Amino acid sequence: LNMLLAKPAEAKADLSRLLDLRPDHLLARLRLATVLVNEGDLDEAKRCLDLAEDIDPNSSEVHSYRGEMLFAQGNFADARAKFDKAIACETGNPTPYVNAALAVMNTASPTGGPPD
Repeated sequence: LNMLLAKPAEAKADLSRLLDLRPDHLLARLRLATVLVNEGDLDEAKRCLDLAEDIDPNSSEVHSYRGEMLFAQGNFADARAKFDKAIACETGNPTPYVNAALAVMNTASPTGGPPD
């Protein structure tokens, strides 16, 4: 609820408490990673995503979140690779397709111009 109310500190505390009780709760890990990215704590967000991937290495959402974090850092090529991995994990999930398209649109071609 605190995430929906845009209360990141409270959301972080709630999610951390939940993860103390259920360390294997994938959605809570992903939401906590989102809060951490928004706070600029990318190292902790990456650690959180590493733990999420340990829980479910074939989760499309885990790879999408990784791609979104890389995208936010301006690392479009690596973001695209994570979105492609998300697509391979779950071809019916539309989100990584959209994100992959955005990564392509933001990646310059080898000649420095718009993407091919």
